[in-house]
Amino acid sequence: SVLKIAAILILAGVSQAAKPSLGVWYESLCPYSRQFIREEVYPAYEVLAEYFDVVFVAYGNAKTTGSMESGFSIECQHGERECVGNVVQACTVKYQPDMWTQVYLLNCMSAASQPETAGAVCFEELGLDYAPVQACAESQEGQDLHFLNGEMHNALTPGAWGVPWPTWDGVGGDEVIEEMDVLGIVGYLCKYFYDGNLPDGVCQGELQGRKGMTANTL
Repeated sequence: SVLKIAAILILAGVSQAAKPSLGVWYESLCPYSRQFIREEVYPAYEVLAEYFDVVFVAYGNAKTTGSMESGFSIECQHGERECVGNVVQACTVKYQPDMWTQVYLLNCMSAASQPETAGAVCFEELGLDYAPVQACAESQEGQDLHFLNGEMHNALTPGAWGVPWPTWDGVGGDEVIEEMDVLGIVGYLCKYFYDGNLPDGVCQGELQGRKGMTANTL
């Protein structure tokens, strides 16, 4: 039928438009997480924004006790400052849905000496209103986003044994970690998604030589 053909065409279009999605499971104060965002995610996205998406999930090795219904508390690996940073960044992801903006802001915060307090300055660099994120971060809404990040993090299969923990289209594990450590983001995209065929020779250029993706429990 015409409707069936239209549905097939729509599905084909969605399929063609789909980009690889890099999941970045991390902690806001973890030095390795911050380095990965600064030295891998941001430079790769600057060059290849049209060729992959990024999903940031701030939680990492935190521990949640309790439940959404009965009340909960979250203890972060690097202390309360990290919990504040995780919440600010979770709120940032919610209130700034544009992916380029997210990558820029989280790179900016990761580069700051105190990521948990850098939100307002980073937003100002882009001329953006920080007030909605601040309101989120200072309310139960931000705590709930952090809780939900923890639920997603703890549901990873295989589970994350360190941070940063990369996944591609939801799939992670030792093989992904090992290949990312050797190839970097750009090299991984070239090898596993684009058959070495990305614009401006990036698969043959310097960006492919970027390394530095080792998950760490610190």
